[in-house]
Amino acid sequence: MRSWLQLNIIILLASLSSAAQVKLPAFFSDHMVLQQKNKVKIWGTVTGDGPVKLITSWDNRSYKTTAGQDGKWLLHIETPTAGGPFTLTIQQSNKIVLKDVMIGEVWLCSG
Repeated sequence: MRSWLQLNIIILLASLSSAAQVKLPAFFSDHMVLQQKNKVKIWGTVTGDGPVKLITSWDNRSYKTTAGQDGKWLLHIETPTAGGPFTLTIQQSNKIVLKDVMIGEVWLCSG
């Protein structure tokens, strides 16, 4: 009986630690470039409830949102003139820090 109770407690604690994890698409990563002087969309998913918080290092501004019922969230962040490197910190129960984020002109070419 005692080992059954211990096993249930371990399973419960493991499930709580994996709850409410914020995740980003692969293209939001270290060494990325964001368009300068613009409102840039940052989005992702979260498993669980609670607010998603994003902090920009160029102005230490904090942005907050909550995910919809589908687990998706979206924030519009204001970017400064060209510069860097900066960091973006996204938090919920876990923390993701994007390092070496540059701000500048972004051009997309194809051919």
